Amino acid sequence: MTVQLSIRRMLRFIVFITGLICISNFAVSQNNNAFPVVSHLTKDSAFIKWIPKDIQMFNVVLENGARVTISAENNRNDFENGFKIDLEPVVKKWEKWDLSNEKLDRIHEIQFGIQSALAHDKTAQDYAFTIASLEASLSFEMNLLSDLMIAIPRPKSTGSFAVKVEIKGYEPVIQIIENKTSKIGEVPKLIGKVDRKKIATISWNADSVVTEYLGFQIERKIDNGKFEKILTSPFVNFKTNAEKPDRLASYRDEKLEQGKTYTYKIYGINYFGFKGKYSNEVKIYLPKLVNATVNIDTVESKGYEREISVSLMKEIDSLPLLVNRLVLMRSDSLLINYNVVEQRMIKPNETKILFKTTSLLPSGDRNYFKVFAFSPDNDTAYSTPYYYFTLDQEPPKAVSNLKGLIDSLGHVTLSWTKPKDNDLQGYRVYRANLKTEEFVEKTTSLKLETIYLDTLNLNTLNNDIYYFVVSVDQNYNNSPNSDTILVIKPDTIPPSEPFIISLRKVDVKIDMEWQNSTSKDVEKSYLLRKTDLQTDTILSWKKDEYSHFIDSTFAFSKDINYSILSVDQSKNQTSSKSRSLFIEPGFRPALQQVKAVADRSNKNIVISWLKPQTEVFQYFIYRKKGDGNFHLIETISNASLSNCNFQDKTVSISNDYEYLIQYQSQDGFRSLKHEPVKVRY
Repeated sequence: MTVQLSIRRMLRFIVFITGLICISNFAVSQNNNAFPVVSHLTKDSAFIKWIPKDIQMFNVVLENGARVTISAENNRNDFENGFKIDLEPVVKKWEKWDLSNEKLDRIHEIQFGIQSALAHDKTAQDYAFTIASLEASLSFEMNLLSDLMIAIPRPKSTGSFAVKVEIKGYEPVIQIIENKTSKIGEVPKLIGKVDRKKIATISWNADSVVTEYLGFQIERKIDNGKFEKILTSPFVNFKTNAEKPDRLASYRDEKLEQGKTYTYKIYGINYFGFKGKYSNEVKIYLPKLVNATVNIDTVESKGYEREISVSLMKEIDSLPLLVNRLVLMRSDSLLINYNVVEQRMIKPNETKILFKTTSLLPSGDRNYFKVFAFSPDNDTAYSTPYYYFTLDQEPPKAVSNLKGLIDSLGHVTLSWTKPKDNDLQGYRVYRANLKTEEFVEKTTSLKLETIYLDTLNLNTLNNDIYYFVVSVDQNYNNSPNSDTILVIKPDTIPPSEPFIISLRKVDVKIDMEWQNSTSKDVEKSYLLRKTDLQTDTILSWKKDEYSHFIDSTFAFSKDINYSILSVDQSKNQTSSKSRSLFIEPGFRPALQQVKAVADRSNKNIVISWLKPQTEVFQYFIYRKKGDGNFHLIETISNASLSNCNFQDKTVSISNDYEYLIQYQSQDGFRSLKHEPVKVRY
């Protein structure tokens, strides 16, 4: 494993590797000579690890080994009768080891490095300690080989047990361990992106699992292949004090092939060297790069036709030219507003292309051209803008969207949309009373404003005024006339009066006929009914849609007045003469929306009704029980204060009741009877 650390990062890691574990709820002795002891429990095994505080302690472990005592089964304070394990010093085991084994050989190198560093200054010692700590922590096998961890069968006790770790020259450390299987932490979500079109970058929040994992391994597969490790040594997320605390851990995979899909996933490695869970998979596709330099060589004019010659060159000679599509764009500005003129698919290795496009003008056009080259994966390269112009011999385009508004005083406001020509000098406005007569220019000078104000005399018989506009360029070329628009003077004359032809009573209804207004600009008409109490609109229609109506919704009154109101398109209105009819049938309409509801919680039946339009003097409440007859049970005299409901409290359970309600108007007439309402109590 090769580790390159700045002095600042190295010192930060020393604080990180020891301080992190000490604050992660691991109980250790308060003695300054103590060291952290941590544990990891699986289904069948318990792994006990001790963390050297410094390089001197690491060297002591390598030269002297360690003793670990597991407390007695039924007494976690009893170490005398506990199970003792003596770890043979690493230096004494070398003669038995096969140093051709990479990990065994690496332990030898670590010990040699520590011995050499002890003879130098603190910086050298800290560096050697950092390397040794990393080597021993990121591999399960290296933890065991360096005498920093033991693996024992998991005790059978259901509660907790204790271990005592003894290292020569240091106070023993006793650690109470809960006999519970250690949980494997989740791995942060992996995200990926393409940088500079050729580098795959994956990132994850390593800080969120810093108490779970020390390092990470990255696996990658290409297209539909198999996942393989891409790191010879696990990834460790180092940070300096100058870096932002929320910076994500990231890895940049650079030596990749275009047109391939790379899938990445990671897993964590905890402080015991155990492999954690896998992250989600991230797919990153490296697009095929266009690898082209695009040049516009020439632009030539042939009448309305413009010929644009384009050439392509490789940007990097060792890579293929991957252009399969060209897009010609044009603008009247150097930097913005480019529009597509033509798209063309090209053959592989085609480097000379001729575009032919039609100009809007045979002369006087001024354009910037630009050509974009696209790869099959839409990577792009583009040419520098190419400016081309011809002398102006053509008139400008006509204005569009000419509109005119006139107010009640005769003030006209004309507005329009300017043509796209860039060499306009101004506009001419023309007016006429008839479309067929000669138009007269109203403007006295050329201005670029697209609004013109005019004033009309409203006291004339002619209501129609016509306008058109001409644009003028810098060479005084006049455009074709714009569309001619009609401006209608304000209509201040109300429509002709409608009149009611007949009005007669038929039974309890009123039948009427009328003549609508004869004015052509009538927009809507309304039939109005006025009584002593209110005025209602009982019908509305357009033009001659109605001329006859039967009114059955009126409230009886001494007299009922009808009139017709007509409104034209300019909101002028006129009303017919009112026609009235005296109606007295000797009765009043029956009550509407009569309801009866049993209220067993309050032991009554509630009868309600809609208040009639006629002023009421009193109400009469009739009731029938079962198959009996209707009888008057209540008279409500003060009808004006009634809430249009009555509570019948003289009822008994398991009976059917029917109710009728009549009212007497202020002028002494009774209402018709409604259909009885039924209720069971």
